[in-house]
Amino acid sequence: MGKKRNEDLQERLKTIKLIMKMNTKEFAEKCDLQYNTLQNYLLGTREPTLNSIRKIVEALDINANWLLTGHGEVFASSQKGMPKAFLKRVEEDINNANRETLDTLSFNDKIKEVLSGKKILERIEVIELAKKLRQSVAEYLSLANYPKNDIDKVFKNDKIRELLNKLSKLENDEIRKISDLLFIVYKGYLAEKNVGNIK
Repeated sequence: MGKKRNEDLQERLKTIKLIMKMNTKEFAEKCDLQYNTLQNYLLGTREPTLNSIRKIVEALDINANWLLTGHGEVFASSQKGMPKAFLKRVEEDINNANRETLDTLSFNDKIKEVLSGKKILERIEVIELAKKLRQSVAEYLSLANYPKNDIDKVFKNDKIRELLNKLSKLENDEIRKISDLLFIVYKGYLAEKNVGNIK
């Protein structure tokens, strides 16, 4: 790998760490990498092996093309459904749930398409699913790449709360869509800020 390409990869690893709100130890554990190895990648003192890149891509549902070249979306799920780890967990939890529980989901008709990778669940649907299946909401949000802390920061902003209060004539579904869009904008802002495009 060339020096410039290695520096770019190093910066993209830092971007992943920022977006996922993980410290180096959590990042290493989630990707089954040694702490010192990942630290060396982040510092640019060592080039990631193909096996390490594969582990990062699979564990965090990262778009391999973006990680290697900087082109495309950060997350593979933006291209083709929900993250694999989330789908696997949901499938296991659904298999252990009773049919009546699933029938009460507001998006019951969408589940098969989500599990087959054709559709994605909105943040609010992930929360509903976790509650219905009696699972940790925070864990489901994390597996689905909807970090809870980011959206909380958005809604703790007084200007955003004021804006949403002014929009009180909107239906709940419209407000949910606005909140999801704000979250996506916020994640993009953090990513751009981290790579130095925003000061």
